[in-house]
Amino acid sequence: MEDPAEDVFVATVRSPRGNFRILEGVWEGNAYFLQKFIDAVEDMPAGTGYDETRTSMYGLLRLSDLICERAGLQRHQLGNEFNTAKMSLAAAERFVAARHHVRFKLAELPDLGIDPISLAPFLFTPSGRALLLSQTIGNSDLERHPLVRNDTYLYVALPTAISIAIRTFVIQRMSEAGMRDAFCRGLANVYARTLQTLPLLGARRGPAINFQPGPHAAITQVGIEFDVGRFIQLLFFTDNLRDFEETGFTGLNPDTMELDRTFSESIAAFQKHAQQSEVYRGGLTLIVGCGIGRAASTMMENDQDANWRVLGCSSYDFETLSWLREFNPETLWRILEGQAKVEQLGITLQNANGLLNLVAWSRELNGHLVPHGDVPDDVGGPGQQAMMIVTQNGIRELRHSVAQACDVRVAQFVDGSWLPIRKNRLSIFKDDERASLYASEVPGEAGRPISAFTTAQRTWWVELFTPKKCRDCSPMSAWRCSAPG
Repeated sequence: MEDPAEDVFVATVRSPRGNFRILEGVWEGNAYFLQKFIDAVEDMPAGTGYDETRTSMYGLLRLSDLICERAGLQRHQLGNEFNTAKMSLAAAERFVAARHHVRFKLAELPDLGIDPISLAPFLFTPSGRALLLSQTIGNSDLERHPLVRNDTYLYVALPTAISIAIRTFVIQRMSEAGMRDAFCRGLANVYARTLQTLPLLGARRGPAINFQPGPHAAITQVGIEFDVGRFIQLLFFTDNLRDFEETGFTGLNPDTMELDRTFSESIAAFQKHAQQSEVYRGGLTLIVGCGIGRAASTMMENDQDANWRVLGCSSYDFETLSWLREFNPETLWRILEGQAKVEQLGITLQNANGLLNLVAWSRELNGHLVPHGDVPDDVGGPGQQAMMIVTQNGIRELRHSVAQACDVRVAQFVDGSWLPIRKNRLSIFKDDERASLYASEVPGEAGRPISAFTTAQRTWWVELFTPKKCRDCSPMSAWRCSAPG
């Protein structure tokens, strides 16, 4: 791997069956997109053939978590920032010993809560290993089938492929059952639920969101006037899985090119609406791909309004920005304004990792975009140009900080069920990040907010009651004063 790391080494996914640690590997949003698939599979009816899909999925997730447990890896843990050119003898010895982390006795799998038969879809056939030489990373048989077994042991040959294997397996199962379109709709529903509870770019919570199906993707949008006369259009689209069998997760979503016309019409309509404001000053459109984890690219350019920008990012980056502390649409606008002014001075920012990395770069420089000491004295003069390379992996620390601040997971309730919890990313106190106090994302039986305090032995649950005579203090307001929300 030549590029520096751009995400955490160990991420976590949550489910009604508990939390599972995942190794991110070299794929963008490996755990993030897996979480969307888990949610979509959980939405499928119980007592049907979908139960087999769930059993296989959770069997592989359990193996992933056991490997991390054996290796002593914690959720949100960072790995090395850069690749290692040489390995010491001591490290090599630890590497040899670590082989046991990925080896499981077949006889012990039932005791670990794993049905050995359910893992069959993920078994690699050694006789086909020669084919790997002609396959590409992201679309290989080993990534789709990362398990190898003999008569005694089961080996996880590629622990970083757990997410890829599960996502591919689910898509194949749905396609074989003739439920491909239904799965795409289910995934769109998962994204819609997420957006409705998300502080959009740190602003208000999303309204009721429904993706509208189309020939190339399901699309929805949200419009916000975030400042006097300034507007932002959030345009979300899904992936309908076209050409997935041929290119896997390394391919480009082919429908994004054909969506340009649809995007253009939507942007023009929203611009027209915004320009009717008497105090109109400008705006921007952010096109967000809500996909399966493969790349998407649009060729959108704004040539109708000089005061309007068109940008794009993945839903993974969009959610990271939305949960980022001290960030809102005004912050994004100032960064983009600063970038334009820097370019007017003849300085080009070479940023290979998109909008999220630009935000990370700005935060690293305390709101600036150019380290003043690095700018040559003659830049800004007639005909003088300069190029500045933006740190490529600033997103690594940004993603890590958001993951720690929110610490999204599930905790076991008193009735044995698993409830989704998170920390308060809005808190201004560092102690809140270190505390084991969480807010439940679902209310208690009486509809009141509940909190969870986690310990190594158990989780303590707290439900907040307010006196009826306290009219000026709603349960939610009081709860926000005492617990994350």
